[in-house]
Amino acid sequence: MSKSDFKIFDEFHSVCRDAAMTLKACNDKFSTNFALSSNSKDAWDEYCTDYEELKMAENVIDGEWLTRKMPSISTYLNKHNALQAKKRQFVVDTHSGITDIKELKTVEKVRLPMEELEEEANTLKMEKINLEDAFTTPKEEVEKEIAKLTYGTTFEAALAAYKQQDKTISWKDCLIFVPTQEALEGKVITKDFIRKHVFPDKQGIVESLNLWKKTLHVSNNLYDANDLFILDVDGKKLKIHKIPYVFKDLEKKEASAGVLKVRLVGKRYL
Repeated sequence: MSKSDFKIFDEFHSVCRDAAMTLKACNDKFSTNFALSSNSKDAWDEYCTDYEELKMAENVIDGEWLTRKMPSISTYLNKHNALQAKKRQFVVDTHSGITDIKELKTVEKVRLPMEELEEEANTLKMEKINLEDAFTTPKEEVEKEIAKLTYGTTFEAALAAYKQQDKTISWKDCLIFVPTQEALEGKVITKDFIRKHVFPDKQGIVESLNLWKKTLHVSNNLYDANDLFILDVDGKKLKIHKIPYVFKDLEKKEASAGVLKVRLVGKRYL
């Protein structure tokens, strides 16, 4: 989970909805990475209760702005221990030869009154009014704000934009699975969504995919096709049998010269 995940969820609920969006639905629609556990379910249940009470208190209907803002979903997740608190570790070496590892909670930054005043002044500055905003509904405005967190409306455009931003990846040595535009209908193409489709060590990935194809037609072999997996750019395992890719794309001659793009089938994405 990242700050952008919280921002997307919070932004979506800045207007009245018939019901609060579930964390799973948010993951599916906006490519967020909320952990789905009993703790996060408890956090969402409490958020949902408060959200319904806020709607009743403000007497609003679906699609109208909420004048009071809901607390961030991160507040509820933290309350129910659905977030892993980051701790800083220090190794203390003593002359006695005893080494203790002490964990200290990260201290929050102290905000000076002047900093808060400057922030408030910046928010009160006059802004130019876009006349188009006068003809958009609250839901449409929220969708626009969420869209700002995406890299493009197509996967190819989003990938190109992200490649310009992230120079740490050796893109020429990557295999990238490309979803169809049909599969992306209603999806927000975020950084996390893109990275789930990027796999380094192109040659090794191709070899693993070819090995998987061979094991499908061989009995009593040393490999079980369902056990074979590959690692994405974040080191996360993905079972090959769960990837609906176009086999012929592995035979592209230009693969050795640069990034290898392999299409996914139908409405599937990783």
